[in-house]
Amino acid sequence: MMLEAEVRRLESLGAKRWDRQQTRGFDFWIMRDPWDNEFCVLQTAFPELLDKRKPIND
Repeated sequence: MMLEAEVRRLESLGAKRWDRQQTRGFDFWIMRDPWDNEFCVLQTAFPELLDKRKPIND
């Protein structure tokens, strides 16, 4: 997962960037969903886990 690409994808779903953190070797965004709930988006240290995830069905 490319961090910036995922942040843009979440923005297209209505999330907003809140704060970028670059500390202790980590680079991540704190974002807010349309209801002002905060969540973090960070680059995974184990990209192979993303290949195992299952899509969410609506």
